[in-house]
Amino acid sequence: VDASVRATHLPKAVDQVLRRALSYQPADRYQSAGDFHRALTKSLGTDRLPQNELSESSPVNHSTHVKDDAPPVPSSDSAPIVAPADSILPSELSVYCPSCGTANHQELAYCSHCWAALRGWNAKRHATREEAQRFLKRISRELLRKKILLVFLLLSLISGTSVLMVKEFVDFPVPKPVGDTNIVLRAGSWAVHGRDYGHSAAVPSGSNLLGEMAWKLSTTGHMLSEPAIVDGIVYQTTGDRRILALDGQNGHVLWEVAATGPVYASPAVTETTVYVGMLDARLLALNRKTGEFMWSFKADGPIFAPGVVYDGVVYLSDWRGTIYGIDDVTGQELWRYETNELVLEPPLILEGDVEAIIISGFSGRSYIVDRNTGSLRLDYDSGQPVMTPPVLAGEYLLLSTRWGGIFAVDWKETKRRFEDTAFYWKMNFYVWGLRSTPPTPDGFVWATGFGRNLEVWAPAIKDDIAYAVLSDGTLHAVAISDGKKLWKYESGSPSKSAAVVVGDLVYMGNNSGEIHVLDRHSGKNVQTFSQSEALQGQLVWGDDMLYSATQEGNLVAFR
Repeated sequence: VDASVRATHLPKAVDQVLRRALSYQPADRYQSAGDFHRALTKSLGTDRLPQNELSESSPVNHSTHVKDDAPPVPSSDSAPIVAPADSILPSELSVYCPSCGTANHQELAYCSHCWAALRGWNAKRHATREEAQRFLKRISRELLRKKILLVFLLLSLISGTSVLMVKEFVDFPVPKPVGDTNIVLRAGSWAVHGRDYGHSAAVPSGSNLLGEMAWKLSTTGHMLSEPAIVDGIVYQTTGDRRILALDGQNGHVLWEVAATGPVYASPAVTETTVYVGMLDARLLALNRKTGEFMWSFKADGPIFAPGVVYDGVVYLSDWRGTIYGIDDVTGQELWRYETNELVLEPPLILEGDVEAIIISGFSGRSYIVDRNTGSLRLDYDSGQPVMTPPVLAGEYLLLSTRWGGIFAVDWKETKRRFEDTAFYWKMNFYVWGLRSTPPTPDGFVWATGFGRNLEVWAPAIKDDIAYAVLSDGTLHAVAISDGKKLWKYESGSPSKSAAVVVGDLVYMGNNSGEIHVLDRHSGKNVQTFSQSEALQGQLVWGDDMLYSATQEGNLVAFR
């Protein structure tokens, strides 16, 4: 720009700003568009003329309009003219990133630093540096809070994982029981479900029955429990809210305790105490001789399954799937294990050095839990609903399903939590064709099917043979070693009754009210006797008498 040429229609200050902006020397020019705008704005505010004077037809006398403080013509070494911070033009407004706080051009949609979105409710334009600084401070605080939250989450994740690992691999000590009480196992007794800790439902020997009904206990409710027999006394719970002690020979009531509601759990009996689970989630301990209340324990949910007493500990499960270890003297909880599924069946006790209990959930998953600490050793998923208690058959655990099958599981197997995930992916690889054979669940030995639409009641065990009654009224003998079917007997009527083995005889009941007595080696019928009511539940043998609940809610006794 020729310095001798001057636009006479512009104020002197504006002319100087324009000259500097159009200078040939880069060093003389404004360093940014922002500097130019601020200088131009100040010059206009200093030497602004009326609009009618800013025209070519109206000569301007600059000497009368230019203020004394108009900016001089800058030289190459002079500082740039800077406008006040609060006079930023709208075209110069910035968008500050709500994520990282970087100032961006107002037309940008994404942050130039972190690529966060600049449009939306959390993006904001700022017209002053003070406001921008306040915004950046707020962003800094938010970033700090996010970092603190992230660190907290990471520490929580690490802590949670550590706790799970410790719980998985370390057994913490639990309180020891006060006593060493066990259920009564002497000859002639049936003090717990299945008669013994393995639920074998087998009696070494017994006298042949005459087939006569000795007596009947009538109730007004359902009877889903089985009786317990100790020293000739029958202990029975009923659906019409009673807990009874009866004379086993004639059915006379010796003592009676009123319950708060129907009682569906079978009693468990020791030398001194009767243990009964209630639907109000209480476990009652009653004096065996008098029925006098001793103590109670409150579970988390209703109790349908009978408890088991071993070495001074009552092992109990509730409807919500929690397994408890309870001191049988004080009623105090020693430990618990959560299965998180419906549990309706009693636990099975592995005696001796094994020190474990086994319980089955409705979904078909069985849990082997350390009986001293409550830690999980193995869980096995049969994949089919299970409505009967697990049965111990030598080295194997037998599970009966509602879909017509019996599974044999090696209970000595152990597993870790991650193995469930590994099995899941192995099965998916098989489905996708990436494996040639399906994976085998830990502990699986064999499976025998009888028909998908049939229910299998808990088998009785004697000499490596399982005797299982099906819902169609047939009884099958199955080899425990390999699951091979040995023989089959048809009773002629559907059945909801599990078999009992007495010596060399097998007893089974059906919906016609009949009791069929079979030779357990050949399956041939030896004797049949009946009464008028359909039978259900586990047949019970005690003191050379046979007991069964009926579908009408009564208890019948045969001699």
